[in-house]
Amino acid sequence: MKSIVISILYALWLCSCKNTSSSKSFSEKSLNGKGKFLCAILINQTANDKIYFQKNECSYKTPPLPYFIPF
Repeated sequence: MKSIVISILYALWLCSCKNTSSSKSFSEKSLNGKGKFLCAILINQTANDKIYFQKNECSYKTPPLPYFIPF
């Protein structure tokens, strides 16, 4: 009985959470390094596609595996 009450409270807590993230969508404009050379590579692992932002700064190379952060 106690576990059922805790499960219901947990479910209500999850439902009451709001996504209040005000993060901007990723765009080339958000790559502001103030004098630094920045490059971003977005990879769709399902389709095996790469999207480059500021490709000339990437030197057409893929960074080493430890730099990949899955989302």
